[in-house]
Amino acid sequence: MTSKEAILDAGRVEFAQITGTALSSWGMLPDQDHLDNGGYHCGCQDIIKIGKWSSAGSSSADYSVRQARDRVGGNVCMAIDGPPKWGKGGDAAWIRHNNLLQQALAAGDAELGALRAINFTPDGKVKRRYDTNNRAQGVISSTDTVLWHTHYEFWRNTAGTSLLRRTIARMGQIMRAAVAGVTSWSAFVARELGKSMEQMVVRFRDAPDPNRLWLSSGGMLRRDITGMCEVLADGTVVGPVSNGQIFQEGLLGNLSNGGKVFVSAGNPNVWGVDVSTFDDSGAVEWTEEQVSNFGDAVVNGIRDELETAAFEGAQRAERE
Repeated sequence: MTSKEAILDAGRVEFAQITGTALSSWGMLPDQDHLDNGGYHCGCQDIIKIGKWSSAGSSSADYSVRQARDRVGGNVCMAIDGPPKWGKGGDAAWIRHNNLLQQALAAGDAELGALRAINFTPDGKVKRRYDTNNRAQGVISSTDTVLWHTHYEFWRNTAGTSLLRRTIARMGQIMRAAVAGVTSWSAFVARELGKSMEQMVVRFRDAPDPNRLWLSSGGMLRRDITGMCEVLADGTVVGPVSNGQIFQEGLLGNLSNGGKVFVSAGNPNVWGVDVSTFDDSGAVEWTEEQVSNFGDAVVNGIRDELETAAFEGAQRAERE
């Protein structure tokens, strides 16, 4: 029997909280109709059982196992159905979310790389589908019952991967934007992704180790810098570091928040950081000396990446 994919299952919990809906309204496991007919709600083994595996690319195979990246072992569900009538924003927020997500997929947002397709309604009146495996088709008609739900299907080979975690994080970010009234992908980029050039340091207030620090770019976690520097109980920032290279804009960008450590009330185990969870409660005000005392360690941690980028840049310059 098909089982729940753990990352998607955790995503359901997050989505229910963001939208103000019941967890039970976020469907995942296949009902008998799915088990009889296939699709991403079914695991691969159950699709084999109903005789719809066939060979890769064959039209006789279930559409959810025709692509090479979907022909994997295991038997986990790789689809979620989400409800309308959100407790936060109602149907209007749900419709905004549908359109934002479709626009993000059409724009090729890399953070949504695990999401293959959505069946959705753009206005509450018509049924539509957008499939990243068939981008040239654009938005097409759907026979799915999406006037009362949104169907999300994920590439099977992303089960258990960091890409799937990042996709869930981005979907949550889009849902929050829809609740807040954002109506277009360009507005979302300006509002949310425009923060991505800001470097910030984050710690999690309720984490088992609240002194663990992360170097973050905008709303997304990038690098665990525990061991490079640490916030002590008295608020002092210390570590095996020197120099102020973190302020070299061409290297890492400037620290935002005036040199404070952001404190997040969010979940430290989620790949993405929701910037709305940041606050100044217990935040540490860095002195100029303390800020200048942690640049080298961060730079050393990514030195190989920087040297590779410089070498590739020099090669391109020679070719040009």
